[in-house]
Amino acid sequence: MIKKETDRVLLNLAKIEIGFSKIYEHFSQKKTFTAPVKKFWENMAREEQAHAKVFEGVRKRLSEDPAFEIDTDIDILQLKEFAEKLNTQLNIIKGVEISESEAYSFGANLEVDLCEAEFMESIQTNDEMVNKRLGFLRNADKKHNVIMVNHAKGIK
Repeated sequence: MIKKETDRVLLNLAKIEIGFSKIYEHFSQKKTFTAPVKKFWENMAREEQAHAKVFEGVRKRLSEDPAFEIDTDIDILQLKEFAEKLNTQLNIIKGVEISESEAYSFGANLEVDLCEAEFMESIQTNDEMVNKRLGFLRNADKKHNVIMVNHAKGIK
């Protein structure tokens, strides 16, 4: 049976990934952006959605498999604050006109300032497959950070 606190942590981690996805999806729909830039943001949004599904899958497995265990010392309040920051950022970008260059800078600042990979470092499990998936997510988040910073600098 899944612990209530663990379930809330995993749920909020999924919400954080969805928050990133919504911001990137917003950029992918900007009428003033070129097709390649829209495609870039569409791909980023899709990757963040896939990250959310990993956490949803772990939650599902925890609720169905009594032998599966996971430990975390992530502070739920810290996660909620993180999610609120993402929602605030989404509301900010929805209310302003933004250029392609500014969007890349915004994404880079977001990925650097709100790096969710650190949360995954606090998740412990003896399940090899889940550890691989979490490792993949950590690496993907770090990759997003580098990609965004490079795009913001004009390196593609």
